[in-house]
Amino acid sequence: MPVVADIYTLIVGGTLCGQPLENVLHFYPTTGPPADAIAGGIDLNTQWAAAVQAAWLAVHPDNYTYLGVKSRRCNTGGGPTLGLLAAAGTMGGRGSSASDSAIGPVIIAPFLAIGRWRTAKIFINGVGDDDLDNNTFSAALLAALDALITILHAPLAGGALGWQYCDYDAPDTANPLLNLGVSVKPGVQNRRLRPVF
Repeated sequence: MPVVADIYTLIVGGTLCGQPLENVLHFYPTTGPPADAIAGGIDLNTQWAAAVQAAWLAVHPDNYTYLGVKSRRCNTGGGPTLGLLAAAGTMGGRGSSASDSAIGPVIIAPFLAIGRWRTAKIFINGVGDDDLDNNTFSAALLAALDALITILHAPLAGGALGWQYCDYDAPDTANPLLNLGVSVKPGVQNRRLRPVF
């Protein structure tokens, strides 16, 4: 568990079946601290759009609307929230629509922290009707999830800073999430309550 000077919260915004959605992830820079909180947020948002956005959309159903991302330094004094909106009409790319917004794949990342095992989770927002049969995900969806996991596993390195996906323990501890996988059963997420974008 490294102590990290700059840890950023990245919120991915979208809608599915008329419901607003948020996915909250954390990253820390691997190639040195940013010049300031604004430069760090801009770099993280830009690298997400360049390196992760296409893979993110590839695991979401066609009726998922991607709104964009916003980031903010969450330790060492915080900082402003910086957003990067998606182009209008940016949709998921699975090839079928979801009829339910509460069921979807779950990416899990077990890690050891302070002597005990914990698990971070990324709930994918919905699953296309063609990607779920008898509570089993399709091979094509699992391949798309593996591609997303591969991108999140390595630090994002296309901008001024490298960014490692992590679990954030206040105040300054980040646990790099390097052991990512897909849960074998569909997950249910009930926390879809407030629009923020």
